[in-house]
Amino acid sequence: MSKKQEIIDRTYELFSRYGDALSLSTIANATSIKKSSLYAHFDSKDHLLFYVIDLELQKFDQATLEALKNGDSTDLKKTVSDFYYFILDYFNDPTKLVFWKRCMLMSEGPLKKKVEETHMKIHQRNIEHIATLYIDYAKANGLNEKNVDVFRHSFMVLLLGTLYSLFVFEHRVTPYDHSFQIFWKGVQQHLPTLH
Repeated sequence: MSKKQEIIDRTYELFSRYGDALSLSTIANATSIKKSSLYAHFDSKDHLLFYVIDLELQKFDQATLEALKNGDSTDLKKTVSDFYYFILDYFNDPTKLVFWKRCMLMSEGPLKKKVEETHMKIHQRNIEHIATLYIDYAKANGLNEKNVDVFRHSFMVLLLGTLYSLFVFEHRVTPYDHSFQIFWKGVQQHLPTLH
């Protein structure tokens, strides 16, 4: 393993423990190198943290893109349900969950803003993809495509609400099946021809 990769791996672990209060001295001690040597790889603590966080964001981005490829507009409920549970499974790893929680709890500043913007772009892309599947379903089944806004917003509330509760409760409360059923019933109420 290269020294840079070791720095990245240890920073991931340490950021999960300390959040953005993590110091370069702590990282240097954990990797047994001088603090000044960290600057050979990264310009600053923020540069290192964003690099590590961005790697995780890229993994999430690629994983969700892969999951969305399996979407089928002919079975909209299954597609939306599969994607919802895929997201829950993705965050099922305790270290990953704490890492993302630390991202949410970062101090206000340019780093947090950059991370939030990147994260929201991924979520918006995913939700737009699901909305496109709804439009395809609507066209094929004689539904009003304009109802896509109800569908899009309902799914966004379900997904982001579940993620925030997951970050807060860390699996101690898991009404996720029930949450999905409420979402789907609500969608059916507004769009009664959905099955």
